[in-house]
Amino acid sequence: MKYILKDSPDFMISHFTKASIASFHSFNRQINSTAPAHLSYIYQPCIETSLKNIPNLVVLHGVLGSSKNFRGITHNPKIASKVNTHLLDLRNHGKSDHRESMTYPEMAEDVYNYFLQHDLMDDENIVLGHSMGGRVAMEFAARHPDLVKGVSVVDLAPYNYFEDSRFSFIEVMDSMLERLVQIDLKDKNLSELRKEVIKASMDKETGEVISTNLVPDEHGGYKWRINMEGIYRHFKTEIMDLEYIGTRKFEGPTQIICGAQSDYMSRDIVHSYKKIFANIDLEKDIHFLENAGHWVHYSQPHQFINLVSEFIDRVCPPIMNEGEEDRYQFSIPAHHYL
Repeated sequence: MKYILKDSPDFMISHFTKASIASFHSFNRQINSTAPAHLSYIYQPCIETSLKNIPNLVVLHGVLGSSKNFRGITHNPKIASKVNTHLLDLRNHGKSDHRESMTYPEMAEDVYNYFLQHDLMDDENIVLGHSMGGRVAMEFAARHPDLVKGVSVVDLAPYNYFEDSRFSFIEVMDSMLERLVQIDLKDKNLSELRKEVIKASMDKETGEVISTNLVPDEHGGYKWRINMEGIYRHFKTEIMDLEYIGTRKFEGPTQIICGAQSDYMSRDIVHSYKKIFANIDLEKDIHFLENAGHWVHYSQPHQFINLVSEFIDRVCPPIMNEGEEDRYQFSIPAHHYL
């Protein structure tokens, strides 16, 4: 599988010029700006050559996640043989620009800017988002319905969670972020910092994922690659401002995948999707996977991949090049599937 990690548009120029621009980008990503954030990404081209139409699958991660979160899913041939995949780092995450605010309209416009920069405006595009990324996907589809053929949202609703005492994840996450920003990164090696991050996190697995955001600094120590302070500062006021109060709606195909044991979802709040998705069928388009929590794609990868693969076929049915139909049908060995 070929992956292309492109952190800036200047990757084809000379080493000297790249170093100069990289220095500028390092400064620029910290700037207080209302301009769209430049988004780092991983691009995975479709592995099937017999298709006449190859749609794009644009994948958006959740809080403290990155473009790498879904690589195991999109690498699977059931998906990789149908789409070109764009895995994005949202603002203040990964190697993307840092910004002083994280509202959903702003993050949706970051994605729009990515579409502009990468010539996706006339393509067939499916947007898949997990948690915070799911809310960005909803906002983007409502604002730019002409650019989106279908939307797949994973384990988050456009719902006012603050007014529902059943959902404690906001306070749990906020407390964890507060502990993380208080970690003193100075004069400590990576092993020591990882232990502190795991201690500050909700559990060991979460801590190990978060600690991957620790990167070497210019002084021989370590720093956060993500804008940890910015994420914490805007977590309750902007990131968790999840209820949709806009008037624009998306009328195209929609898929919702939730964990039946998730702390973020409940079957009695699915009505909130109607606020954004005009034609959603609350019975057929929403899937609760048993034995799965908030990280549905990790808990139930087989079911998750099958659902996304079926959704891609429904939204963008494959069109074969002439004479390639039989080859496409048998081109992916069954043992390659998860």
